[in-house]
Amino acid sequence: MSDKDEQALDVHKRTFKEEKRRYAIVSQALKPFSDEIHNWKSAHSAIAYLYERNKTQKRLPKDDISLDTLLLDLIRVYVLNSLTTTMTMVCSGQVEEAARILTGASIACYQFLEKDEIVTKQAIKYTERIINVVKKNPQCAELKAAFELQVQKMKRPDKLSPTDFVQPELPPVLIQEFEEIKVRNEELPEAELWNTDSLCFRYYNILHQYKTTK
Repeated sequence: MSDKDEQALDVHKRTFKEEKRRYAIVSQALKPFSDEIHNWKSAHSAIAYLYERNKTQKRLPKDDISLDTLLLDLIRVYVLNSLTTTMTMVCSGQVEEAARILTGASIACYQFLEKDEIVTKQAIKYTERIINVVKKNPQCAELKAAFELQVQKMKRPDKLSPTDFVQPELPPVLIQEFEEIKVRNEELPEAELWNTDSLCFRYYNILHQYKTTK
């Protein structure tokens, strides 16, 4: 292999490693958003880190439709799920849990979604409905001001201070995974990709068959 080819291969390797890091961040966000909705902070911090990384590399979300569409859809579903879960918590009297979950949804709206995004508008409207329920429940009266504050933040993100946002930070599990990605020899075959029972293997072959026969 010529020096030029070696250099080109090295560029592809580094690009591939960067893509693996980006997908690792999105994968990390999936678990809190789906199974541990009240523990949203690590997912928010990881996504903020990804967005900050995109900016410093002059790679804005719109430059990569596939991953960013996946991430935005993940955030939208998380927000809507959080709102319905908050309403359930309020109705069952789980005040502190409701406040924690709604705070995460609110931050996701004003930090990761556009102000005129349909999901942000839905979040504002649904939170106002939650507030109406809170007003009728003396047990949750203490939440009224906190919930109203979240509505104000979603309506006027331009008025927020830096402390209202989650700071970009990688959770320890991702730091370890990034290190593994860094040291891995990408020229060695991935055992998972060569396992015929693997979802990756089956998906790749189905996709390859589709491309060659369409």
